[in-house]
Amino acid sequence: MKKGAPEEEVEKAKKKLIGNFKLDHESNKDQAFYLAWYEIVGLGYEFDEEYPSLVEKVTPKDVARVAEKYFNDLVVAVVAP
Repeated sequence: MKKGAPEEEVEKAKKKLIGNFKLDHESNKDQAFYLAWYEIVGLGYEFDEEYPSLVEKVTPKDVARVAEKYFNDLVVAVVAP
């Protein structure tokens, strides 16, 4: 990830995110939930319309930059009986 994800993988992930986003907005109840949630977390209801275009702008270089920043301290946890 720190070297960048392949373009095909990034495109596949973006399509999946946007597709799931659209499916999650099929009912009025779900639409209202997301609009309220975005207001609660401080993004504003406008974020609901901006989200797909923001996802579409992500590039493999963005993935590498974020991975470099956050994937530094690897931790392994084992849970056993």
